[in-house]
Order: sequence, then structure tokens, then C-alpha cells
Amino acid sequence: MWGWGAGWGAGAATSEATATAADKYTDADAYWYLTPSDEQKVALGKLREQLTAEDALVPDHDDDITLLRFLMARDFNVDKALAMYRDMRAWRQAEAINGLYQADPAGAQFPEMEALLEAYPHFTFNTDKFGRPVYVEMLGRTDAAKLFEVITVERLIRYHCWTWERYLRCYLPACSEAAGRPICTTTVIIDLAGLSLGHFNAATQRLLNTFSKIDQDYYPEHLGLMFIINTPLIFRGIWAAVQPLLQERTRKKIIMLGSDYLPELSKVVPPERLPDLLGGGGKLRPGYKSVGPWSAPDPAQQRDEQPAAAGAAAAGEAAGVAAEAGQQQAQQEAAPQVGQEGVVVSISTAVDQGAAEGEGGKGKDAAVEQVQEELAAGQAGEVAAAAVAAAALTVQA
Repeated sequence: MWGWGAGWGAGAATSEATATAADKYTDADAYWYLTPSDEQKVALGKLREQLTAEDALVPDHDDDITLLRFLMARDFNVDKALAMYRDMRAWRQAEAINGLYQADPAGAQFPEMEALLEAYPHFTFNTDKFGRPVYVEMLGRTDAAKLFEVITVERLIRYHCWTWERYLRCYLPACSEAAGRPICTTTVIIDLAGLSLGHFNAATQRLLNTFSKIDQDYYPEHLGLMFIINTPLIFRGIWAAVQPLLQERTRKKIIMLGSDYLPELSKVVPPERLPDLLGGGGKLRPGYKSVGPWSAPDPAQQRDEQPAAAGAAAAGEAAGVAAEAGQQQAQQEAAPQVGQEGVVVSISTAVDQGAAEGEGGKGKDAAVEQVQEELAAGQAGEVAAAAVAAAALTVQA
């Protein structure tokens, strides 16, 4: 069994009175899918039986862990999980997701990937103490204007789906082999250092909305823990007000930290496995290239080592198309959408408006009120709730 602080400074057992959220996150939380209860096993059997009768099982998405994820996302309500799985199947067929990664494991269809990573820094770096991949997003370093110059929204959504498929077919299998047990979740680190209002314009809000819907509807229950670091004080106040409205399972997955994040983060991700730009001992490769147990079998890593000149012409063409699409999109209305998949848009818009309303905490109060209304209405699922955290951080102290 894995233990908190095994081999890296646990010392005496942590008392319940001083235990932090990271301290309380146990093996049972990390590997919940390996020990379903008898009641959950019954629900699993019913779901499989119904999908088999309908001939609706999706190849490579028909294992027990996948079905358990859909059941968990719907609180083990078999009928709701069945509807969710059917929707996933229909979406994969309509968007030609099946075979997306297998046909192009090196990501050759995205010649703009290098420029994309520079404008929108994100990468997966090593594994946490549970053997799960650690995904890092440098939200404060994102250049939204540059991003939409190098890639269209449509292609960025396609890239998002491709990275999900790579995650399922390359990263997780490699992590599972290295850990000696099935790994199906990840630890996420969102770094907000340098974040400002300009990071969340109407275009990025719509994009976050789409990403959130894809993540929660078609790839549910992959989030293990989310650390949001370098958070401004004003948002920690917002988060304190919102947190009680979230389900306990969701609250337990999201940990807010300021600039002194390393001691708490290190309880889950050993310092030597963190990248140097986050204060760890690991060396991040140039261009925000991912590294971990999957590096050797990942064709995209091999491709990353090749000169980028071959894709320059294609990237230039993509940039031209992106610029044209951006002009067309700018002419569209940016009204916030409402509903579970629209929480990111409505919340971030509310926070933007709140921040502009004046001084003396009025902006924060308006943001909290809007967030509370959305959450009280039951419109925020697990991924949407996590996205609320990032979106609401458009408020700066």
C-alpha cells in the first residue's frame, strides 16, 4: 500500500486536527475504481447487461473501469449512466473520434502544435505518488490572442479530443504498467501566476465551455486531484463561499493554494517529480514537451525531436485560416450560456462584470452571488465545478 510521505519526509503521523486536504486523500480515493462496493457491482452488472442487449458497447470503452466511471458520474443511477454512455457513443461516431489517435499517434495533423504550446503552455510531467500522470496548465502564461492566430477554434477542439485519446491509449497504459496496477485518473496543476482579466475574453469563455462539456460528458471521472496554485487572495474568499455548495466528492478533489504551494503539493507529487519551473527537481524539456513513463512509446515525443521546419508552411496556412475565423467569431454575440455545460461561460462573465462594478468588494460579492445561484441550481458537474475555479480567477486583487 502507498502511504503518505513514504520515503520523503512524513515523520510522525499527522493528527486529524492538523490534517490538510492532501493529507486526507487516501489510496481509497485514488483507486476507488478497483474496490467497488457490492451495490456498485450490481449497478455495473445491470449497465453492462443493458448495453450488451442494445449492442451499444464501444470497442476499447467496454471495460469495467470505463463503465464504473460513467456510473460514478451519475451517482450509480443505472438509467442515467446508460443515457450518458449512449450519448458518448453517438458523439464518437458523429465526430469520428474512434481511430483519431490510432490513425495519427504522432499528431502530424497538427503542424501548429509547437506554436500552440508556446501560446497555451500545457504539458504532462511525470507521475504523482499514486502513479498517476501529472497534467500542468500554465494558465497565467496563456496568450489568447496569439493562440487564435496560430490555430482555429475548430482545430483546437479537435486537438483537445486527440490529446484525450492519446491520454487514454498511450499515457494511462504506460502509467499502469509502471505502477503495476490500473491507472485511470490524473493529478492536475493549474498555475495562475500572471493571470489577468485579458485571459478570459468571449472567445476563450466559449472555448472553455466546449472543453468542459467534452470532458464531463464524454470522458467523465478522470480527475483525481486538482491543485490550483498561485491563487490571488480575493478568489480564495470566493472559493470559501462557493465550496459548501459543492458535493463533498468534488470539494475533496480541488485544493486551492497561494504562492507557498510547494509543501502541500509535495504531499501528492514528490518534489523530484515536479518540473523546475514549479520549484521541483525535474527538468522541463524545451517547448513544454511532456515527459513520463509514456515518453518512449509516444510517437508524438519522437516527432517533437524532429526539426519543425517541415510544418512551417502548414502552420502558416492554419494561422491565416485562424485569423479569418477569429474575425468572423468576433462579430458574433458573446452572451453567456446557461446550463450545466454553460457554467464556465456564465460564471466567468459574471466575475468579469463583478470586477468592473467598483471597489470595496462589490465585484467579489457579485461573483459569489452568481456562482452560488448556478451551483444551487445544480448546474455544475464535477468538471464544470473545477472550471468555475479557473474561470472565477479572472478577478484580480
